[in-house]
Amino acid sequence: MPTAFTSSLLSGQLKAACIVLLKTSRPTRSSTLARTEASYQSTLIKRYEQQGWFVLKLIQTNKPGIPDLVLMKPDQIRFVEVKSASGRLSKIQEYRHDQLRMAGFDVAVDWDQA
Repeated sequence: MPTAFTSSLLSGQLKAACIVLLKTSRPTRSSTLARTEASYQSTLIKRYEQQGWFVLKLIQTNKPGIPDLVLMKPDQIRFVEVKSASGRLSKIQEYRHDQLRMAGFDVAVDWDQA
């Protein structure tokens, strides 16, 4: 049978666990932006596919800064970086975009206007 001491100890531990849970489960600014950007990216993928593009979403590559999407049609390849309205390009993304353009590829940044 729990005593008053063990009940208050458990109550204190429960409170501490709840505080930790609340702190770790709150959406951060970056996770909120990521969801927004991911949602916008899904919309773009559907739009590009309706325009006849075969769309690949790049998740992990051996080259940091590579754009998010590769759009392909016969004899056409386009790279698209997807950004939320408040997003910005990193230095490595700018470098990679320039590198792709110098290799002759079409590279675009599609900013969410919302």
